[in-house]
Amino acid sequence: MDSNPISKWAMALFFPFAIIESLALNLEDCNKPNAGFPAVFDTVSLGDFHIRAYEKVMASSTSRFYFAPLALLEHTSASSGRNNLTGENQLAFRVEMWNDELRYIVKDYLSNITGLAIEENRVSILPFEKVSLRCQRCSPTRLDSRWRSFSQSSKQMEFRMVCSTLEECHNLREQMVHHPEQFSSHLTLLFRMESNKGSVGSIRRKTASITSDHVWNGPIMFDLNRRFSNSSFALVTSQDRGRIVSEALENVLADVEILLESVEDLAIEPEDELRLRKMMENILFENYIIPLEDDSESAWNSLYWDYENVGLDVRPDIMARKLNKVYKNAEEKDRKWIVELLSHGPGLSSTKTVLSDETSLALANIFQTIPKHIGSRLQSSQRNIQWDGHKFIPKVTKLFRINLDKLRHSFKPVRNVPIKYSVIDLRLDLNVQPAMSRINFERQPQIPEFRNEEMLL
Repeated sequence: MDSNPISKWAMALFFPFAIIESLALNLEDCNKPNAGFPAVFDTVSLGDFHIRAYEKVMASSTSRFYFAPLALLEHTSASSGRNNLTGENQLAFRVEMWNDELRYIVKDYLSNITGLAIEENRVSILPFEKVSLRCQRCSPTRLDSRWRSFSQSSKQMEFRMVCSTLEECHNLREQMVHHPEQFSSHLTLLFRMESNKGSVGSIRRKTASITSDHVWNGPIMFDLNRRFSNSSFALVTSQDRGRIVSEALENVLADVEILLESVEDLAIEPEDELRLRKMMENILFENYIIPLEDDSESAWNSLYWDYENVGLDVRPDIMARKLNKVYKNAEEKDRKWIVELLSHGPGLSSTKTVLSDETSLALANIFQTIPKHIGSRLQSSQRNIQWDGHKFIPKVTKLFRINLDKLRHSFKPVRNVPIKYSVIDLRLDLNVQPAMSRINFERQPQIPEFRNEEMLL
């Protein structure tokens, strides 16, 4: 380790991120399950970056000090692949909870403000027993949010997301590596103290109900019902299926939480949330996947598509039809460039526009962009369009059917579904270290290796 670890952290003085903490406890009330939680002592500040320090007076009247987890997303550790054991497509990433440099900084700060020579063995990370990572609106991905041991884990912990497709996991990996800031406001760590282990007082039992209002008040279902008001059914992609279920589930849990009279910070147990999600899927969707031919315009018109946000032209069948028209009228070198870029991405063909003026203008009109951005727009179309060797065709693989008539006219509410909530001692939003951060950790995160896109266990 560096002989002067403080110098590493001094570079963080201008690093603009903060740990957001929410403590659901009343330290004066000894009857609460987290009454033994250490008292807030001070905030250890490094410019805009800060962590909270805690104090607990022991039986010997001596004090022991603690600090909150760092909760730092190591975005460069993101890796995607297929888990052969579970058969799931997964995105794996690591979160740094603490390190020796951080403990040294806290100890040095406490010694300075107290005027005491505080030994290093009197300063440690908060002694949580369990940790769970939760995600707000992460559909259609599913976060592995089960409670895991914190006390027996290393300073870094690995978490995983499950995706419906491998391509979706690859896209999320790229976003996490290059744009990690978008994950910080959605990923939250929940912590429970060791004193809550096996304690009846740490669990709150509630009941939930699922009504038609919970279904129709979701933004996507509201728009879908308006757009297909004269239709008895509609089709949705797997991504929109996940969003519809998440929106309805949020409405269900919002009604439960409104009825909670406790001032405690509570979080639904992961297995109960998953059970409610499965119930919503069974209520909303028929239990089979709809095949969709690329030339079936009437079937495509039954597909819900978010025109306002992504545009009509991005719908796979319309995009494929327009690209085929451009391809048919293009010169041979233009055809080769379009196919290579859309099929293989920038690894094989540069994103620099090398098209004739006529082809460039035609593609710019399709994507509603300027010529220099055509390459990147073609690459992004890989999610929905593919080349079959002769023409461009839609790439939609899974479509799900909603029986709108059943939901409108014969919806049967589900009442008194038992669910459990855990009492949370601390919650932290993930902090993000931007790619150009001034913080320089001594060791660099190692990206796990994958073979043949298969996750190694």
